[in-house]
Amino acid sequence: MGTIFLLFALGFWYGGTMVADSVEEALGDEDPPEEDSDPSEWPTPKFRGGDAITVFFAVIQACFAVGNIVPNLTAYMKGAAATADMLAVIERQSPIDPLSPEGRKDVLVQADIRFENVVFSYPARKEKKIFNGLNLTLPAGKTIALVGSSGSGKSTIVQMLQRLYDPDEGCIFIGDTPIKDINIQYLRAQQGIVSQEAKLFSISIGENIALGADHPVTQEEIEEAAKKANAHDFISQFPDKYQTDCGLFGGQLSGGQKQRIVIARALVRRPSILIFDEATSALDTVSEKVVQDALDSLIKTTNATTLIVAHRLTTIRNADQIIVLDNRDGTGSQVVQVGTHQSLMSQEDGLYYQLVQSQLAGLAREAEEAHGLPPPPFEKDLTAEAISQQLSARLSMQSKGSRVQSFLRQMSSKKVLLQPTSSLPAAVMSEAESPQVGAFAAFRKRASTFLQLRTLSLLRPWWPFCVGGVLAAILSGATYPVFGVIFSKFVKVYYFPDPEKIRDEVNIHVTPLFASSLLPFFAF
Repeated sequence: MGTIFLLFALGFWYGGTMVADSVEEALGDEDPPEEDSDPSEWPTPKFRGGDAITVFFAVIQACFAVGNIVPNLTAYMKGAAATADMLAVIERQSPIDPLSPEGRKDVLVQADIRFENVVFSYPARKEKKIFNGLNLTLPAGKTIALVGSSGSGKSTIVQMLQRLYDPDEGCIFIGDTPIKDINIQYLRAQQGIVSQEAKLFSISIGENIALGADHPVTQEEIEEAAKKANAHDFISQFPDKYQTDCGLFGGQLSGGQKQRIVIARALVRRPSILIFDEATSALDTVSEKVVQDALDSLIKTTNATTLIVAHRLTTIRNADQIIVLDNRDGTGSQVVQVGTHQSLMSQEDGLYYQLVQSQLAGLAREAEEAHGLPPPPFEKDLTAEAISQQLSARLSMQSKGSRVQSFLRQMSSKKVLLQPTSSLPAAVMSEAESPQVGAFAAFRKRASTFLQLRTLSLLRPWWPFCVGGVLAAILSGATYPVFGVIFSKFVKVYYFPDPEKIRDEVNIHVTPLFASSLLPFFAF
């Protein structure tokens, strides 16, 4: 900034010199007119004060514009370097073209789905086999759950049903038709997907639901889908009902509400295949219960082939068929068990029984660590639902007392002194006893004053630096006001009728302008 003001001083001085020379040339041998005379009678110079100011600011603006080329040029170079990778992606021809018009559109998708000798590896890791001769059947109109440890290929099956990937070997059939022979857009239009993360747009609830259909839908169809997803009741409680804005990424809604709207969006297209890929894994216990009730109700009424990929095994207890996948040896996932929840739990040496027991033990440990609850007793026939209900009830019983105890513990900690009182939960404030809250508020006020004085005393050895910093801040802040005052003087100087007075005044005022250009150097 000091350099710029230095250039200002040079420009004003040189401009004043040129104006004075031009006025002197216009006067010739005549004496300069008096300052209080009529300016219209003064000689007209070729280069006037207004011209000097115009040229000066035009040059300054041009310099700034040229200076701004450098950061923009850097951005251009970065963009040019990234262009090669972008063009490679743009020009790449996908082996699975979602916009291709080819393929059959007359296939009955609501039929048995068969994986026959499917071999598959992800393109980025060809050496790792996900499937190595996988064979399984998903019966039409039934609810099928896929279970297995991480890496067993549950989500891969879902992706292959959507034809995001094709098998390296083997084939997938829908009925008697290979899935590759079906038009991709038609195939995906027959599927409704509910994934782990609920994705909503910043539009109304009704518009979000309508996005699930590939054709215009009526308000009645939207409400029908919402009722099936157990979402109509809470939507109707909003003042604007289905016209309620969801906010950015659905931020106006809870996790359970968002997920139920996503389910309604999947149902509005009336899919033949309904896929729930970890639909409740990102929800808390309460929201999971609400969404699970919606799923259970939907499964009982829908005729679609429903595929559930589940990590929490409590979500699949009512499935018609549970398929257990295993890839622990890393040679490729295989089907190791098929049956209902009850039949698989009776096989104590089976993988499904081990997964259930491991998950129940994990639930108990989490409750014990987070809330100090003793682990519930495990019985052989105790279901995941029963364990979950026991834990929810025990947590609810201790909820109120634990919140008050937690608040009182925070009052005695040093961390609370750094937090505003308004940030504490309102429910906790109402539950805590008012005398304790009042005592804490008084203590916090005294502690705040003490901390301020303590901070000032600790800064005592650095007071000279603090004073210097204050003075430097004053100098830095005074730069622009000083420059403005001097600039206003220059505007007046350029319009004197006497060339010698113009030169004298320019020399007088350029000195403080030059001095003001040095202020930033001293300030910083």
